[in-house]
Amino acid sequence: LPQFYFDPQLLRYLHRQALSNACKYGKTGEVVLTEIIFDEKEMRLKINVINMPGEYHEMLLELGEDAESAVFTKGVQIHERFANDAGSIVTKKSEAASLPGDGGWIIQRCAKIMKGRCSIKFEETR
Repeated sequence: LPQFYFDPQLLRYLHRQALSNACKYGKTGEVVLTEIIFDEKEMRLKINVINMPGEYHEMLLELGEDAESAVFTKGVQIHERFANDAGSIVTKKSEAASLPGDGGWIIQRCAKIMKGRCSIKFEETR
């Protein structure tokens, strides 16, 4: 097995948060899949957490890259906003402590500490 230098606590938190969001925002009662892929050429480990589309998925697809970047922005809660009105992204902004809904922002910071990155992709079927 290849050697990786990372903080296991941060990696565990990052994965747990991604799973939590996949369960919370994906289709209720459906499978959530974790893929772990090692690219030997690049010496890179990739972890994918995949769910089935949940409520408001069509709106996320319409927003495209704006929705994908909003997930990792501090204070942005996309799904809550869809529930309250017809689609503006930001519900709460705070420069102070983390708010509920800051999970994406926090896991992105964890990944950066480990010299990694986070991304999300909203697709038709997942």
